Amino acid sequence: MTMKETGFAATYPGDRTESIGQLMGPNMLGEYFQAYTAEHDQKADATRIVFKILPPDEVKALASQGVIR
Repeated sequence: MTMKETGFAATYPGDRTESIGQLMGPNMLGEYFQAYTAEHDQKADATRIVFKILPPDEVKALASQGVIR
């Protein structure tokens, strides 16, 4: 699988490396995401975060645990 099929990346200002593991969503398609990796560029003072799309079974498990609605 390519990154396009399993997730996406975005760049944010500042050091956002603490966001690894953070859950986000749902988007308009009902998908949830998790910050998978984060790399801070000190020179640019920006962080590139790679998000992975959570598979439906993982979303169901998180919902049953009350982590997401």
